[in-house]
Amino acid sequence: MPSKKKLLYVITQGTWGGAQQYVYDCATAFCDTYDVTIAVGEPNGKKDLQKKVQAAQQPIRIIELAHLVRPIQPIHDIRAVYEMRKLFQKETPDIIHLNSSKAGIIGSCALLFSKKSANAVYTVHGWVFLEPIGRAKQMLYRILERLSARVRQHTIVLSKQDEKIATKTLHIPSQTVHYIPLALASLPIFAPRDKSRKTLQALAPQPLDTESFWIGCVANFFKTKGVDILIESFASAVKQYPETTLILIGDGPERNNIKKQIKKNGLEHRVSMLGYIEQASTLLRAFDSVVIPSRKEGLPYLLLEAALAGMPIIATDVGGIPDFAKIYPIRLVPAENAPALGDALCRAIEEQKSHIGPTLSSSSIGRFSDVKEKINRVYGTTTADVH
Repeated sequence: MPSKKKLLYVITQGTWGGAQQYVYDCATAFCDTYDVTIAVGEPNGKKDLQKKVQAAQQPIRIIELAHLVRPIQPIHDIRAVYEMRKLFQKETPDIIHLNSSKAGIIGSCALLFSKKSANAVYTVHGWVFLEPIGRAKQMLYRILERLSARVRQHTIVLSKQDEKIATKTLHIPSQTVHYIPLALASLPIFAPRDKSRKTLQALAPQPLDTESFWIGCVANFFKTKGVDILIESFASAVKQYPETTLILIGDGPERNNIKKQIKKNGLEHRVSMLGYIEQASTLLRAFDSVVIPSRKEGLPYLLLEAALAGMPIIATDVGGIPDFAKIYPIRLVPAENAPALGDALCRAIEEQKSHIGPTLSSSSIGRFSDVKEKINRVYGTTTADVH
């Protein structure tokens, strides 16, 4: 029996989010046909991805990279290139699948210097130069993305918007850009409203007003997720509708800033920060409305999960969200526009519709088996004898 082809996934950090779920879903789906390894950066960060892979008890190896970190740090970044180059030479992967901007750029540099014949695939989880990182960094990342694309054979995008940016702005050859939107590998089992509310009440640091309108946001606290914009807009909305509660599920580097913003606006009794909750999507029916206030996205898994739960959704018009709005009603607002988001919150409260509307069937948002097949086709075109 011929040996399996080696498939190496590389991702910047293990802290659980959309990119980590994507890598997990792909790795566990392909480990039966490929020899799968995952290389993860940010060794001092959370190891959510590593723990989930280990718990899956699948034949997947984990390698931690000491110098691959999320922020720009020139010394670490140079070391990361050499560390990854050494990894490629040692592991000799047939396919390298890079995920997240930093891993994509560093991995491409390492591949160039390693003179390795392996081919690289890169999934864009939202272009980093669309984040609020300052003009200089935006320009730098734009240049680096354009240059590193020359090393990689294929780029996978999750939205039509990102596909357009790839081909029109970065001038990546269209035949190497593949639009493959997300699908859920496993469907969440949603707990009933009352049970979900009781669960969240037990986790809340202060009592939650069960008679109020519950607005839910599930996000990692990175600047790009726009939680600060949501707090600003909620501060405006709660003045008109004081019987409203905002529940934040998640954690991250912006947590302290968010807490300060909540205190500054006097919202301590109206906003509850519950931290990271395992399988938070199963509790979505506790809310009267779900909000995705991101400044930048690829295609958030939360969007798919909230639609399956039949939840009213308010979201910014970034990444693949406008595409998804064609098949599920979403109240779209411009990104980084607190007044518009505040108005949308007020309208949702005014309408007070039944919190569970018509749910979206899993087939409507795509099947993961189709996503797997399309990705495998991309893998097959990067290595001649993989089909």
